[in-house]
Amino acid sequence: MTVHPASVYAGVHPAQYVASVGSAAEIDLVSADDDGTVLSGQALRVRVYDRRWITNKADTPRGRRVHRSGPRDTLAETPSATADGKGLAPLAYPPRQSGLRRSVA
Repeated sequence: MTVHPASVYAGVHPAQYVASVGSAAEIDLVSADDDGTVLSGQALRVRVYDRRWITNKADTPRGRRVHRSGPRDTLAETPSATADGKGLAPLAYPPRQSGLRRSVA
């Protein structure tokens, strides 16, 4: 059984994968209900995280050492946009520093 905890869903897609500091990074947003019908006029908030990959050495049960990597995300900004009549909400936000980003709506 599929359970939908929300009545509105947001889709997030970067319009480009590389942006320069101070230049607008485009993020394409779309809002829809759980049937996939687009919703106009929906307010969408995006959480933009700075992502850093952390690598550590760890001991295995057999006495070997392995490298383990995982992301560490820090909330950087929370820009918002409102969906138009087609359910689309383009968002332009200028990164303040270089690095990896993760966007969640």
